Amino acid sequence: MADNVNNADAGTAMQAYTLVDDGWNSPIDDDGAGRQIQGTLLRFDDKQWFAGKEKAAIPNGSRYIALGIKTGWKRWENGKVVDFVREIDGHYPKRHELGYTDESKWECGPDDKPTDPLQNSREVLLIDPHTCTAYTFCTASAGGRSAVDDLKNAVRIARRLRPGVVPLVSLEWRVMPTDYGMKSKPYFKIVDWSIPGAEVIAIAHDSGGVNDPIR
Repeated sequence: MADNVNNADAGTAMQAYTLVDDGWNSPIDDDGAGRQIQGTLLRFDDKQWFAGKEKAAIPNGSRYIALGIKTGWKRWENGKVVDFVREIDGHYPKRHELGYTDESKWECGPDDKPTDPLQNSREVLLIDPHTCTAYTFCTASAGGRSAVDDLKNAVRIARRLRPGVVPLVSLEWRVMPTDYGMKSKPYFKIVDWSIPGAEVIAIAHDSGGVNDPIR
């Protein structure tokens, strides 16, 4: 009888413990809490993916969960992003709606010429499915924006069938015609789908996207 009481008490204690805030979701108090990106910066250049300031090569074909994206206009000032406009009155902004059109007030870029402080930008938050390491892919190039927009549109379509799914993507590249000949652009190849919190990776292959105004 005593054993039964102890077991019941232990069960009650365990239930109570699981309801206690374990601290993982509490606010972060450190100098990096206000960083623009999450995790390590990810870039693409000439058929190759790179991570971090050291530009460590990421093998083509590496797989990550695309957890979320951001599309919008970044405004730069003194080498830092000071604003990120994602929509105006429910639609994706046009450049002329954002102001800062007086070129005489623009800061000079590396070529010593005035540079538009606003960049049409994209970001993708990627998570290593094995280590949960976070990476953020940032781009303002035409090829990069196209890659992220394709991913976004695919996810929007997939979520009509399975709300909340996220894609498992393979980091690859595709050929892109330009005025200067054939160049490479990043490509997020969708290889599978999963629902956050579910134990099993589910549904179709080869499609993928998310939910703010389409450019």
